[in-house]
Amino acid sequence: MKKPPHEAADVLILDHDLQQADLLRGAMKRRGADARILGDIDAVQSALKQSPQPSVIVMDLYLGTADAVDILNVLHRGKFEGEVILASEAPARTLQAVRRLAADMKVHIVAVFQKPFDISEVSRIVAQKLDAKRPPSVEQIADGALRGEMVALFQPQIEIATGRVQGAEALVRWRQEDGSLWSPARFIDIAEEGGLMPIITQTMLEQSIAAAQLLRQRGADISIAVNASSSVLTDNTFVQQLFQRLTAADLPSQTIKIEVTESLACTNNLAIAETLTRLRIRGVALSLDDFGTGYSSLVALHRMPFSELKIDQSFVRDLGHDHDASTIASAVIDMAQTLGLSVCAEGIEHEHALSFLKEKNCAKGQGWYFGKPMTLENLLQHINRNG
Repeated sequence: MKKPPHEAADVLILDHDLQQADLLRGAMKRRGADARILGDIDAVQSALKQSPQPSVIVMDLYLGTADAVDILNVLHRGKFEGEVILASEAPARTLQAVRRLAADMKVHIVAVFQKPFDISEVSRIVAQKLDAKRPPSVEQIADGALRGEMVALFQPQIEIATGRVQGAEALVRWRQEDGSLWSPARFIDIAEEGGLMPIITQTMLEQSIAAAQLLRQRGADISIAVNASSSVLTDNTFVQQLFQRLTAADLPSQTIKIEVTESLACTNNLAIAETLTRLRIRGVALSLDDFGTGYSSLVALHRMPFSELKIDQSFVRDLGHDHDASTIASAVIDMAQTLGLSVCAEGIEHEHALSFLKEKNCAKGQGWYFGKPMTLENLLQHINRNG
C-alpha cells in the first residue's frame, strides 16, 4: 500500500523514467527505507514542507516539464538540508556542471551516477546515508559508552586581558567505527531520556581528571569544566565519587569545575541544591551555563552558590554590532562583578566581540576565535603557544 501523501518519506525519487524509479524504490524497500516517487515539481515543493523533510533525494535531470535547474531552485528555496544523489544519462561534463551549480545553491550532492547504473549500488549508498542520519537507540548509546567510545574534547577558556589559557571545557563526542566523531546533538537527548547521563558524565570526569593530571605534569595548572545533568546532581553519591577520584589523582578540588545549565538550576529540586552546595563548600567552582536564555536567571543566581556566569553565545555572537545584545552583556558583566562572580563569554568568533568584552573587563572567554574543541595533545600545544 502506498504511503499517504501527507506523511514524510525517507527518500524521494525524482525521475521521468518511471520504470527505473520503481526498480530503485523496490531496492530501497528491501533495505528497509521508505521511498516515494514524485512526478512533478509541485509534488517536490509539497514534500519539502513536510516535517521532517526527506533525508535523501535521488534525482534525474528531468522531472515532468522541469529540469535540474528548476529542481535545484526548489531545493534551495525549500532549505533542503538532506543529501542528493544525481542519476542521469547526460554526459559526465553536464552532470559535473549541475553538481557545481548545486554547490553554489548550498544543495549537497554526495554522489553522481550515469545511467545505466547498478540499482543495488545506488540503493546501498542511499541506505548508508540514511543509517548515518537515523538517531541511535538507547541500547546503541549504552553499548558505545561501555565500549569506551565516549571521548572528551577540550575547548580552551582564555583570560581575555592577557590571552593566556586559564581553563578548558570538556565536551563529549562519540567516536564511530570509521573514526568520525558524533556531536552530542545527535545523541545526548536520547541518552538523557534513557538514563545514561550518569555513565557519560562519569566518563567525562575520569578523562578530565586524567587530562588535568597530565597538564599539571607538563606545567599547565588549569581547571577543567564538566557539564552535569539532573540525573547526576540528584545522585547523593556524586560528590563522594568525585572527591575519591580527585584524591586518588592527588588533585585539588578547584581542578574540576561543574557547569549547570540555567534551566536545570532553576528547577526547585532540593537534591540538586544540596549537591551544588556540598560541591561549593568543598571548593569546587560552579558555573551557571547559558545565562540569560531563560526566565529565572536571577532566581537561580540567588538560590544557588555559583562562582561563575557564562554569557550565552546567542548574545556574544552579536556583540559590537547589535545594541540590545551589547547592552545585555554589559549589564550581566557589571552585575557579576558587583556580586564577586567571574564571567566567561561563550561563543566568541570574531574580533569585534573580543574587543567589546575586553573593554568591559570580562574575565574569560571561549569560542572558535581562540580554538575549536580539540584533543588533549592539541590543547597542550595550544597552551604552549599561547601561555
